[in-house]
Amino acid sequence: MKVPSTPKPSPARKRTLQAASAFGLDADAPRRAHQRRAARLGPVAEAALSAVAGGGVVLITGPSGAGKSTLLELIAAKLPSPRRIDPQAQLRDIRSPICTLSGQPLDQWLAHLARFGLAEAMLWLQRPGELSAGQRWRLAFALRFVGVRPTLICDEACAMLDRMTAVCICMNLRREATRSPGAKLILATSHDDLLVALNPDVHVRLDLGGHARVERLRPPVGATCQVAKCQVGRSRAA
Repeated sequence: MKVPSTPKPSPARKRTLQAASAFGLDADAPRRAHQRRAARLGPVAEAALSAVAGGGVVLITGPSGAGKSTLLELIAAKLPSPRRIDPQAQLRDIRSPICTLSGQPLDQWLAHLARFGLAEAMLWLQRPGELSAGQRWRLAFALRFVGVRPTLICDEACAMLDRMTAVCICMNLRREATRSPGAKLILATSHDDLLVALNPDVHVRLDLGGHARVERLRPPVGATCQVAKCQVGRSRAA
């Protein structure tokens, strides 16, 4: 009986095994750790989405490596057609002035831009590549808020901006989310200073110990004001 031959590892797999072996590491340990983290954060994603089922803002905070991006991806996977906020990816190939970037009547589009802090006539004639970093973030959000009940996902929201600009943008986002019934906005950041400016409906706080705290800060529409909390910790097996 012929024994099936073992498939040869790909060049990438060989290099991974070589790198892991050089430092006495298990090459598959990172993948298993990610799987455990995703399993642990699954209930957190469910709790956050349940809290904003009718629309609202979720802010995920925590230090680098705490699992913010993993949680954001778990939430995105449960949402129908979420729109991602990424100024570089959204605006990279646009060569037209920003006044031309919507099919709305011109006066409505310019008023929409103004609500996001893009209210100068000269800006409306510029191309995205000619804007500052803060202005590109404002434009990216403005473009994604066009339409009915947008569902928006943003990782490392405004991370590279000066803090005053980031705070101003988040204040605008809170106002627009309130103006758009049913809209869902889920942002992740390592900066705690956005909490007050964004005034989220739900705050998810992660830490490096594998713990997650989900706290409702604003009541659902039509509900009495109350604070609901959910905590998830690292299991001993993890």
